[in-house]
Amino acid sequence: MKHSSIVAILCFVLLFGASSCSEEQAVSDNAESKMSLPVPENVRAVSRQLRIDLYWDEGSLWRKDPQTYYEVQRSDTQDGPFETINDGFVKIPAYSDFFGKADQKRYYRVRMIKHTYKEAVKKIEEASGWGKLKETLIEEAKEGELIAVSPWSKVVSARSMEFDEDKFLLELQETTFMYFWELAHPVSGLPSEMLPGWNRNLVGTSGTGFSIYNYIVGVERGYITRQQGVERLLKMTEFLLTKVETFWGVYPHWLNGETGRIIPLSPGNDGSDLLETSFMVMGLIGAREYFDGDTPTEEKLRSNVNTIWKNIDWTSHIAVRPDGLKAFHWVWSPSTKGFYPNLYCSGFSENHMTYLLALSSPTHSVSDDYYHQGWESPDFIEKQSRHGVEPTFTWGYRISLFPAHFAYMALDPKEVSYRGKSYYEYIRNWCLAQYRYIPTRKDDFKGYSHPLWGLSAGCSPVQGNFGAHAPSDAWEYSKDADNGTLTPSASLSSFPYLPDESKAAMTEMFTKYGDRLWGPFGPYDGFNLSKDWFAKDYICINVAPVAPMIENYLTGKCWETFMKAPEIQKTIKRLRDKE
Repeated sequence: MKHSSIVAILCFVLLFGASSCSEEQAVSDNAESKMSLPVPENVRAVSRQLRIDLYWDEGSLWRKDPQTYYEVQRSDTQDGPFETINDGFVKIPAYSDFFGKADQKRYYRVRMIKHTYKEAVKKIEEASGWGKLKETLIEEAKEGELIAVSPWSKVVSARSMEFDEDKFLLELQETTFMYFWELAHPVSGLPSEMLPGWNRNLVGTSGTGFSIYNYIVGVERGYITRQQGVERLLKMTEFLLTKVETFWGVYPHWLNGETGRIIPLSPGNDGSDLLETSFMVMGLIGAREYFDGDTPTEEKLRSNVNTIWKNIDWTSHIAVRPDGLKAFHWVWSPSTKGFYPNLYCSGFSENHMTYLLALSSPTHSVSDDYYHQGWESPDFIEKQSRHGVEPTFTWGYRISLFPAHFAYMALDPKEVSYRGKSYYEYIRNWCLAQYRYIPTRKDDFKGYSHPLWGLSAGCSPVQGNFGAHAPSDAWEYSKDADNGTLTPSASLSSFPYLPDESKAAMTEMFTKYGDRLWGPFGPYDGFNLSKDWFAKDYICINVAPVAPMIENYLTGKCWETFMKAPEIQKTIKRLRDKE
């Protein structure tokens, strides 16, 4: 397949296919004599619609020791008796208690536990592969040793609220924002790439850029103060400037959030990643434009952003495709001393921001030819109809929906055009075509009838636990792209394009499947009703577009912020004049 994003997804699957997207396990309790762990602090119970969410500070051990988990207990009264919920293993410093009804008041307490469960599962994985992990083996793993516990936290309480669709849209914004505020790495401030399933120190550059628009939403909506937002972003930029190795100013895909060292995505993908860097800079430019005050902290933040932005040499990754068209190499590897073979940022996918920024660089820009040849490639538009919609981007219908959101949480699609039609119109048609595709498979997959919809890359019960889900009728290579798995972020990030269809999907997912699909940071990454499967993990880059795209639908604030950058305005005007 010549679409470059699919190559990256395949690398992603190969590296992490045997991990994550797993189900909760259990712990037995016999540890009063092993009370040596620190008690969880700042425990909060938050009243939510039809549920109660709990959050607490992760403390100093959780990132360092993969054997540490949390146990949550619940009671109907302040003084107990308390009973353990969720089988005793809570893998992140947050929990959502879903009731499905309002006016349920409960009391909670939390403690940290250390258990050999993860070591036992690792041995099982090595012996039989995650895909063959049997229930009996899981039961054996659960009987591992409970090594230590902390004292119980203070008791907190809250009461579930009634469901209100309009208010729930704002609650969804807040809870997805909370992923970035609560689960940012304590050393770097960068967002966790995926939790609870992966390395707790793993952070990503694209997610870093996306998180910034969540912080902008957080300040706008009053979830955090402006000072809290700028302090978090200053911490992030200081880490990026002082701890992370770059190549021609281009950042790697994955990092260790504590040390800044590179974590390879795959063999040969262990150095610069131009695409991921583009999304990081997209966020940084938004930070510079939003935090425009004259305080020393905001001035320092803007200075850091400009240093990172100006250090990137976009010309270092220029390429000529086999067909002679100008484009960009995606990644360069210090281990091979070369670019990853035949992997280009080229053609319609998530690459729009890369080309826009490369044309806009104040220090190392490229000519407009790269935009018109590398981005607007010859197969850019497909003229045939897709479920009564035409035309749309060729690769747009063939691939997962996430490129409709990544660049366009910042870049206003109404302000850029191709052949006289705005990108907003093209992308709306893409979303509409996918929306109309879903009921054509209703005889194949349970739940494939409206209002549910949304195919994107994410957790999957097949394909190595991760899949690039897309319509199966797109072209000859896509017949297996749809396995019945829906990714909630696909519809929830599409409010600017299909507001009624997105809201209906939101309501259906929450009210009908919330007990299994919803967690403390909004919906988990995916679900497959045909296989009775619900993910229990969050992937940062799927959570990230939800709050900013809802804000763009409501106020346009994230678009407004990015689009006022002088460099971006100049480039878009030039491209528009040539249109």
